[in-house]
Amino acid sequence: MRGVVRAIALASAGALLMGSMSPAVMALNPANDTTDNNTTDPVAPTAPQTPIPAVSISSATPTILSVRPGATQDSLTVRYQPLNPVLFAVSDPSVISYELSFDKTTWWTCEQPSAEDIASGFASCNLTNLKPLRTYGVYLRAVEKRAMSSGAVIATGTSLVAGPAIGTTEIPQSLDQDKPGKLPSPRATGGCTF
Repeated sequence: MRGVVRAIALASAGALLMGSMSPAVMALNPANDTTDNNTTDPVAPTAPQTPIPAVSISSATPTILSVRPGATQDSLTVRYQPLNPVLFAVSDPSVISYELSFDKTTWWTCEQPSAEDIASGFASCNLTNLKPLRTYGVYLRAVEKRAMSSGAVIATGTSLVAGPAIGTTEIPQSLDQDKPGKLPSPRATGGCTF
């Protein structure tokens, strides 16, 4: 049996040297090396693992989770689920940024989500300088960017667009019924009898 294993190894090594056999095909299981006259049959080598091809960012869509009034009466906070950079064979998640739009023509770049945001699957983006008590339809897309050798950063791909998700800004302070405006001065008190 030892002679058979050596013959296979020599034939495989010769084929490798001649370029007709890949190293993965030549792999031998060390448990099959019969140096002590063990009579077990050799196990066929396992096929090499084929890596899963990366998905193109142009076929992905980020998810808008909610659009709510922001911290001020003229802002909205958009919560979204960032894309997993591993799916796109991206080692640095900072090359994927997110943009918001109302009309799918003009886009505003969101603050880059942190590694914790990406790991948790939740990130947020704020839109400011909006009109109070107005309803907006918000669109979201992911943009893949690459740094060029010249130092310039260019967009190399965009995702499908998510949305519109609807959100309404807060009521302006002057219209809030629970907070009356300043009372006029001087105030007169009236004498009423019941």
